[in-house]
Amino acid sequence: MTRSYYSSRVSEFLQEDENSILGKLARNHQFALEDFQRNAWLSQIRILKQELRSQGDAYLIFEYSIPRMGKRVDVILLSQGIVFVIEFKVGDNRYSANAL
Repeated sequence: MTRSYYSSRVSEFLQEDENSILGKLARNHQFALEDFQRNAWLSQIRILKQELRSQGDAYLIFEYSIPRMGKRVDVILLSQGIVFVIEFKVGDNRYSANAL
């Protein structure tokens, strides 16, 4: 069992077609893929492609399952020995207690 739906070096992510990335995410998603989730991933991919242009040597992980917690993180960015945990709320207009 893999712990993430997609992972690669940022330099490779930036070169990869967004539909290819989406396909890899969808293939590893164990549930019915709803439009909301698909659109959220596409937005995340576009945002990250724009914002990570200077982070080519970093490593990117989508939908990472945290061991022993049963939780999934949207994106992890590993850069220069620092772990950045990124949670997107694409399309939400409020934050539920679960989101916090």
